[in-house]
Amino acid sequence: MKRILFFLPLIIFISVLAVYFFTNQDTANLFRHFVFMADAFLHGRFDIANPTYDLGDRVIVNNRIYFQFGPAPAIILLPLVYIWKTNVSQTYVSMLFGALNSVLVYILLGRLKIPGLAKKLLLTVFFAFGTVHFSSAVTGTTWFFAHIIAVFFLLLALIENFGKKRPFLMGLFFSMAVFSRQPTFLCLPFFLLFLKKEAPYRLFFRKFLLFFLGALPLFLFAAFYNFDRFGNIFEDGRNYVYREYVSSSAPYTFMRQDNPNFVTGMVDWRNIPLNLYTLFLMPPVTTPRFPYIAPSPYGLSVILTSPFFVYALWAKRNFLTKVSWLAVVLIAFFDFLWFGQGWVQFGYRYVLDFIPFLMIPLAFGFRDISKLKIFLLFWSVIINTWGAYYLRV
Repeated sequence: MKRILFFLPLIIFISVLAVYFFTNQDTANLFRHFVFMADAFLHGRFDIANPTYDLGDRVIVNNRIYFQFGPAPAIILLPLVYIWKTNVSQTYVSMLFGALNSVLVYILLGRLKIPGLAKKLLLTVFFAFGTVHFSSAVTGTTWFFAHIIAVFFLLLALIENFGKKRPFLMGLFFSMAVFSRQPTFLCLPFFLLFLKKEAPYRLFFRKFLLFFLGALPLFLFAAFYNFDRFGNIFEDGRNYVYREYVSSSAPYTFMRQDNPNFVTGMVDWRNIPLNLYTLFLMPPVTTPRFPYIAPSPYGLSVILTSPFFVYALWAKRNFLTKVSWLAVVLIAFFDFLWFGQGWVQFGYRYVLDFIPFLMIPLAFGFRDISKLKIFLLFWSVIINTWGAYYLRV
């Protein structure tokens, strides 16, 4: 038994990776912005010299092409692009990191001292196959790949937080998550509150300084990256892309289906109900062919896709669950302000911005194994398997 437990993380990794691979083994490997970004970095430049086609979400300034995305996923790809050039399959790399994320969730549950091997395995299965992580990992296009990498570094930061608690590494992992998906910056209070809770004032200042120093290099690089491209350390290209979307007829929000001229601000209070509708109420669409329904390309209610999440509400209130919910709410609130709701996706992909923190109250709310819980868990797996096949390209 001890030998099996020792090899269990490897077994989880191989099993999840195999399912992910066979779900989309014939991928077309489309929309791989980060591969071209990594290639540009390796050639000492920030503009994209020779994209094979118009990848979308690009910014043209002074006849140079830039992408709006954070640099961290491209940094991850540097060794692979160095060896295989732009032939790297971003989708296969996404599957690899998706499988690693599943292992990290299992390790995190151990660090949280969740009792019972069966519970830990069921929660790992839910994360890997019962959430939008499944479809995002096997699709691997740029928007989903950014989520997968952000989840990877958030999980590393959480494991460190509940393990050796080295603030420098936590800061480094935090910064890599932020420059994969910027809304994850709002999980900062989670880590600062833990640093404060577990250290007297003077020691807290020292730990905070180490956390800051761990995060600083990538923040400085990102500032230079933005300034070199756009002359502003806070401009990463999103304003350019936003203006292009709203001035076009692109149906980037479901509100544009009936009103092509519908426009809100890039970060706008009016976007909150649109995102909430997508997260909680968005239904599937009808089709003339069997099974006569299909996921809406604008999203699908989490109540339909991952109802097992409801057990997060059952967790007892304590410091850990409160700060976890704080991170969930802060990140989700910013996502809700965003002018798009995820567009071509299965479910609501922005859940991935805060799913590592949501898994914590879920783990403590899943107190025992019952027929209803097993049903909701495997319903989530079945629906997300459908989504993974639907979304793959």
